[in-house]
Amino acid sequence: MRRWWFVAAGVALIFVAVVSVRTFGRDARQDFCPVKGQVANAFALEHAGDFRRAIPRMTGRTPELEGNDAPAFVVIYSGPVEIAAFGGPGHDAAGQIKTTPQPRLYEGVVCVVVGNTPIVYSDIDTGGAHPVSP
Repeated sequence: MRRWWFVAAGVALIFVAVVSVRTFGRDARQDFCPVKGQVANAFALEHAGDFRRAIPRMTGRTPELEGNDAPAFVVIYSGPVEIAAFGGPGHDAAGQIKTTPQPRLYEGVVCVVVGNTPIVYSDIDTGGAHPVSP
């Protein structure tokens, strides 16, 4: 009878540990990203300007990150994701205000949080993305 109790207690502790890591093991900066979707990878950068080393296939100009020495947190999303819309409601082809805006899905979404400010990019080739050692 005692063995069963120890086995049950051990299984319960493992379950609590796994749930705690999944629930509380994520970085709070991820919550600043206005994106709804499955996270493929998330990691911190000592300097936001190191993003090209972390996401080597990311192309295009990003003056808000280039040369930025502030710490950053990168969240890479998998599959199509919904990005929160900002601003007022859209208009249809006749110029009428849409009362039920349709969510727009994006691929290749990366959110970089610098301070408390999220910067969201879409259509990014995230192949080869990885954390960067200092």
